Amino acid sequence: MTEKSACNDTQPMLDPRKEQLATSDKGVILIRKIILNAIRSVQENHAPKEVLPADRAHELVSIDSFTGVRAKGLA
Repeated sequence: MTEKSACNDTQPMLDPRKEQLATSDKGVILIRKIILNAIRSVQENHAPKEVLPADRAHELVSIDSFTGVRAKGLA
């Protein structure tokens, strides 16, 4: 499996030797590891670590991402 299979194909694949990640790219490195580990889990017939089965969906955290001005007294 290559990284290309886990990443978007909107740009041509860079030669891995030409990609120069800096310390500010820690997030890029982390998300690639998470994606590749999830793919491996599915290939081994396991649920990815970050996925809950349907019967545990109520455990998900809901984030209120409202943007704008709310009427006074509304939470």
